[in-house]
Amino acid sequence: MIILNKEARDEMKNRSFRSILLAFMISIIILMAFVNIYSIFATYSIEEQYRSMINNMFTINQVSRDINLSVFYFDKYFSTRVETNWKNYNASLNDAIDKLVALEGNLDKDSAIILRDLKNVIGSYQENADQAYKKLILSEKYDEFYPNFTEAKKVAGYVDEYVQRLNNSYLNYNGVIYQKLKQLTRMGRIIMVCLLVIITFMCIMFTIFFSKDITNPLNELVVASQKVSQGNFDIGGFKKSNINEINILFNDFNIMVKDIKGFIEEIKEKADIEKRLKDEEMKNLLFKNMLRDTQLKMLQSQINPHFLFNTLNTVTQMAIIENAPQTEKLINSISVLLRYSLNTVDERSTIGREVDIIKEYIYIQENRFKDRMNFVLDLDESLFNVEIPGMTLQPLVENAFIHGIEPKEDGGMISISIFKEDNFCNIRILDDGMGMSKEKVDRLLRDVDDTSYIGHTTGIGIKNVRNRLDIMYRGRSIFIIKSKPNIGTSINIKIPLEGLRDNDKTAYC
Repeated sequence: MIILNKEARDEMKNRSFRSILLAFMISIIILMAFVNIYSIFATYSIEEQYRSMINNMFTINQVSRDINLSVFYFDKYFSTRVETNWKNYNASLNDAIDKLVALEGNLDKDSAIILRDLKNVIGSYQENADQAYKKLILSEKYDEFYPNFTEAKKVAGYVDEYVQRLNNSYLNYNGVIYQKLKQLTRMGRIIMVCLLVIITFMCIMFTIFFSKDITNPLNELVVASQKVSQGNFDIGGFKKSNINEINILFNDFNIMVKDIKGFIEEIKEKADIEKRLKDEEMKNLLFKNMLRDTQLKMLQSQINPHFLFNTLNTVTQMAIIENAPQTEKLINSISVLLRYSLNTVDERSTIGREVDIIKEYIYIQENRFKDRMNFVLDLDESLFNVEIPGMTLQPLVENAFIHGIEPKEDGGMISISIFKEDNFCNIRILDDGMGMSKEKVDRLLRDVDDTSYIGHTTGIGIKNVRNRLDIMYRGRSIFIIKSKPNIGTSINIKIPLEGLRDNDKTAYC
């Protein structure tokens, strides 16, 4: 003897519920299908019998009409001798005979006997009519064909009588059939009503039997969900149900409530952590801004003594050779350059002011190197109001001179072009000096520090110029370096003239 534990008995009980539910649904479906199929076939059978009755009655009436037409054309032929009338006679008579053949097998016994007699009468009519036609064709004498003519007319009179008898007999038969069909229809309605009553009774019993096990636990779940929606997660336990699916639902609902409660606590903890992180982030941002200001301030103090020494040397030699005016202008150019480098590194400037400083620098270098140095300026003055960081162009020109032209014994040329193209302010600094390898250009563009490309005047290198342009134009400026050893170097800067936000404070006027 096998003894089942409580969990096994509960599992069997749960399965029993599923089996009952499945059996109930299958039973309902089978009964409904039977009702529908029975209704369809019963209706189809009754419709077919009604259709057959109506078709047979219509055919009988058509036989009478066709015989009358044949008699009409028969008389007309003997009156007019027109061959078309004889053809119409034969066609009408053949139609009547074909309809009688179609009626065979569709009538009751009494009607079938009358149909047989009707066919004989029509045959006699056809025989006398054909004899009269042949005699008329052969002799055309009145006394030769007249007996058969009158006999055919006489027999044709009997045809209507037989058709009427066939019609009455078939009507009587149809009355009996109609009563049977009526009884069959009534019985079908009774069967369908009984089946519907049975189905309704089964549904009511199923609803009453299982409503307690289904609706009560669901009501309990609704109350618990309302508490959760109001923020109360202490819902307590649920009573165990006899339905396995509801127990699974209760268990999952408890897990969900527990997870939601845990998520809420986790979100609160994350919110606190994020708040602390944002506070730290604001402090770091403030610190970075302070570092940036410090870096810009440090640039002001980076004046190269070597440059000052060489320049003052040149000024001394010029003072010996010349008399005051040119020396005064040279000293003035040095003063303007130094004053501008100290005061504008941490400020916005314009291309026009930068060009003025470049001209002062060019004047100094031309006095130093005479014909060994050649500067070419191609400037669009409509772009002089475009804003750029202070000390942007002079360090680039100085780097081109120091690292490109100065090492060459025969000197060289530096070309500075400023022009507008595709809504960009383009600045191009081109020299035919020593040039650089591709590796060195890549190192400069990757923001790798290269102290060999730092200007003597201000200590501002290419990397610093590029970074300040990125900061000012929010990364929308373009900085390109192209160079080949012993051929020269080209530095191209593109500054956007349109499409910046108002708070970017761009500089195109």
